[in-house]
Amino acid sequence: MVTGKVVYVLFLILSTIVAPITSLPLWPVALFTYGYRTAVLLTFFGNVSGAMVNFLLARKFGRPLVEKLVGGKGIKEIDKFTDVVGWKAFLWLRILGNISFDVISYAMGLTNIRILVYFLITFATSLLWTGLVFLFLKTAFSLGKLPSILLISLGYLLSLYGGIRVWRRHIDHKL
Repeated sequence: MVTGKVVYVLFLILSTIVAPITSLPLWPVALFTYGYRTAVLLTFFGNVSGAMVNFLLARKFGRPLVEKLVGGKGIKEIDKFTDVVGWKAFLWLRILGNISFDVISYAMGLTNIRILVYFLITFATSLLWTGLVFLFLKTAFSLGKLPSILLISLGYLLSLYGGIRVWRRHIDHKL
């Protein structure tokens, strides 16, 4: 069981570093396999570790490496983001738009935000989001197959929509 947990956390870190890879389909598996508390802690640890790696890679190697890892479309979003963001905007994006976790982590590494501020915001919002998402999944799965699929899909779409709206509103406001 320990090996599975290590592999799960390593995959979470990898999926945060390599932007096109997603770990979301594994979250329900982790919930069923490890239970709520352990799944939340493992996912939180993997996501925050990956976010810190992204931040530090961007800080150390800069734009050329980030562009290779996120691709052309991702770097365009990062360019928009780094032009207008401060720590308050970062906090709101982490609270309301936590879906763009990997790209935002790279973007923040290209700014002059202090690493402690970045870590504290990422730590607090990730713990909140991970706990809420797994609570949502746990509740949705208790409803039965079709209702849980519908509820999970609706929740995902709403969070995606919310993140995009916050992102665009902030960009439009700053430009």
